[in-house]
Formats: sequence, structure tokens, C-alpha cells
Amino acid sequence: MKKILFSLFYFFVIIDLANAINKEQLDFMIDIGFNSAVINVKVDTECYSRLMYGLKPNKLTGLVMNADMLTDHKFEILNLLEGKKYYFQIEFYNNDFSVKTAIKEIQTLGIATPEILNKKIECYVKSAELSIKTNVPVKYRLKTAEQILENLEYKNDIVVKIENLKSGAAYEYELILMNEKNVELIDSGIIKTLDNNIALNKKVEGTFDINPEPNVIANSPSIISRITDGKIHYFTGMATSGNVKEAQQNVIIDLEEEQFIEKIKVYWRAIAYSKNYYVMISSDKKKWNYIGKNIDASKGITMRSESGDPLFVNEIAANNKARYIRIWLAKNSEFYCKFDNWNFVQIFEIEAINNQI
Repeated sequence: MKKILFSLFYFFVIIDLANAINKEQLDFMIDIGFNSAVINVKVDTECYSRLMYGLKPNKLTGLVMNADMLTDHKFEILNLLEGKKYYFQIEFYNNDFSVKTAIKEIQTLGIATPEILNKKIECYVKSAELSIKTNVPVKYRLKTAEQILENLEYKNDIVVKIENLKSGAAYEYELILMNEKNVELIDSGIIKTLDNNIALNKKVEGTFDINPEPNVIANSPSIISRITDGKIHYFTGMATSGNVKEAQQNVIIDLEEEQFIEKIKVYWRAIAYSKNYYVMISSDKKKWNYIGKNIDASKGITMRSESGDPLFVNEIAANNKARYIRIWLAKNSEFYCKFDNWNFVQIFEIEAINNQI
């Protein structure tokens, strides 16, 4: 009978402790400093305890233990970072039960070391914009090879506009972030400005004027004009040729005046491309100079269009002055199509690059 009563008593003790913790009825006494925290908690039943803590609620890697059977439990957490939020959970246990509290949070005193929560770099032809979100207000100093930019106002959201850059160039940068106690965080990286495309929105003529899917692709703006519209998108920025087996196919771009061209970039759709095409330039549209012969588009670099289509991008060196650019495919020249009933090739964009301007 005594054994039964003892078992029932112990059963009720376990249930009472579990219910108290589950209902968050425990009284926590917490003393927080800049680099430490002391947590006291009292329970009704003598037991061991351990406190797990960390910077993330799902990653409590720190541990403080009480190796004695106690009702008054004290945990001293040392070497914490200033101004940081920490999460902790306490487990009470002995040979008969184990109960965990809910995960709770504390924050140390002071100002946290700067951290970058989000960073975005937008690059343009002759400029770039660096957007950063930080955990605490900071001021900044940004250094590149050619300039230093700084702002002494403390902010969590920073936008740095970097002007007067060269097109098609790479710049290393160093960004120094400082909190109100002048604790620094240094971030570095590379800014790559876009190429200066002198063919953008220039007039185009030729045979790449077929709409492959009139039910889903609009006819306006004209199909062939999409070769220089700056868009690499199936529905709004792609041009389809005529029947390669029955006639030669070509594109001619008018730059409106003679200009220096460093290179020409041709963006082919990787499921419908030429395996043997020519690139020419001219000043008068009569005499053409070959700068690329028998080019297999599949030898170019691979990338994805804005709509997800696989692409081959060919770069053809020009390093000459010209007004007109021509892409030419001979009748029945070799080409690739994913489907047997296709007889055309497709170009997303043609760019003429001049980064010397």
C-alpha cells in the first residue's frame, strides 16, 4: 500500500511540474549585462537542470548546467556579444522526468557590432547602386580605385550611388560600416558596369520578322525590331527567321552614324540556332567586311533569358569603325532546331559594344 501511495505521490509531482512549465507559470529572474546574463528560476521539485542558448532559436549550441539537485536554479551565461538577441531554453530533469520550458529570448545591453542583413548591387552602363540593410544604424565610407564616398548620418538602410564609372569595367570596392561606438564592419566585392551597347533601339531590317506563336506573342512592336530592344524575353524580345532551307536569312542594323565597335554580341536561342553564320560590318551598306565566318552559335557561352530560355551568346571582335552590322546565313546552311518540323532560327538580341565612349 505504501509503495502504491509513493508512486501516486511521485506521479502527481511530475504532472504538477510539467503543467507549471507548459503553462509558463515559472518565475524567471533575469539580470542582463553588456556581455553576460544571469537567469534564476525556482521550481517546486528538486531536480537537475541545464540551459541551452544561442543566437538562433533553432540552434541552441551554448550550454550551462546545474549538476546538483536543486529547487532554486541559477544560470550564469558569459562571453556574450554586446547588443545581441539570444534565445534560451531550460530543461529540468531527474531519474523520473524531463521537462523543457518554451524557448525565450533576452538581449544584452549596448550597441551590437554591425552586420549586413541584406545587400543588393545594381550595375548600369556608367554607374552602380549599392543598397544595404544593417542590424543597427551605421555610417559608412566606400572606397574604390577612383573615389571615396561617405555619409556620417547613422542609418539602417543605406543606398550608395557610385557615378562616373567606365562602361564594361570591373571595380573593386571596400565598404566600411561603423556603429555609434565606431565598431567597424568591412565588406568588399566587385562592381561590374554594363557594356555600352550602341545598337540599342537602332533600326533593324532583314528576314527575322516571323511571329512563331501569334496566339501568345503580340505583333507590336515589330518582331524584327526586338533584335535591338534590349530585352531578352521570349514573348517580347525575340525574333524568328524565315525558312533557312529555302532562302538566305539576314539582319542589318543601322547605327545611324559611323562609330567605333569593339565587339558584337549575338544572343541565340539554344533550341533554334545557326551552326554556320557570318558577321559583317560596313560604312556604306555596299562594301562589307567580314569579322566572323562559319560561326557555330553553340560554341558561345551559355546563359538564360529573362523568360528562362537557354541561350548561346557569341562575342565577335570588331575593333573597327562602321555604321552597319550584318548577320548572314546562307540558304540551306547548317542549323539546329529542337523539333523536326522547325525550319527557322531565333535571335533574342544583337549588341554592338563600344566602351571607349
